[in-house]
Amino acid sequence: IYVGTQVWCKCNYTASVMAASFRIITTLCAMGSAVVLYVMLGIDMASSIQRRSQVDSMTTLLNKHTFEMQAKMLISPGRAVEGRGHSLVLCDIDHFKAINDSHGHAAGDIVIKWVGRILSKTVRQSDLAGRVGGEEFALLLRDCDDADAASIAEALRSVIADHMMDIGRQKVMVTASFGIAHAHPDENFTELFARADEQLYRAKK
Repeated sequence: IYVGTQVWCKCNYTASVMAASFRIITTLCAMGSAVVLYVMLGIDMASSIQRRSQVDSMTTLLNKHTFEMQAKMLISPGRAVEGRGHSLVLCDIDHFKAINDSHGHAAGDIVIKWVGRILSKTVRQSDLAGRVGGEEFALLLRDCDDADAASIAEALRSVIADHMMDIGRQKVMVTASFGIAHAHPDENFTELFARADEQLYRAKK
């Protein structure tokens, strides 16, 4: 009987240890899963925050800082030319102040969002599209010569001008002007932007 009791106690102790070990392993697995989930959520949240910091909240196009930063990486002296080179297209909504003054800032926001959608649907995935000013936008078209860039700008101008916007109870005609410049191998983005901006200024006259 004494021996039997000792054996029973040993078996009972072993079972208790195994049960405790199982609970510990289960807890650790649950903690591990929680940690993995937490890390994944953290990475996803960080990516979301980073994405929001790169885009214009009104149009979801790249904001000015991000557009210029990415464009400068593509347009720099000595950089190998990709295909036909890159073209910069600047777009500025005409008489935007008059729209705000006549119809209110909410109407101006609607116009900006609408033009932003048109531009975002026009560019390819490899291109850059950004809002670089209050009513000014920029497209960096990769592997695109000046002739094709001019055709794209003209198509955009026509789409914008041919559509009468419903703002409140009124029909509002919106137009935009464009400036185009094709990148030279020896210039940086600032110089390219200045040339496109000069063309935009002439188009606004």
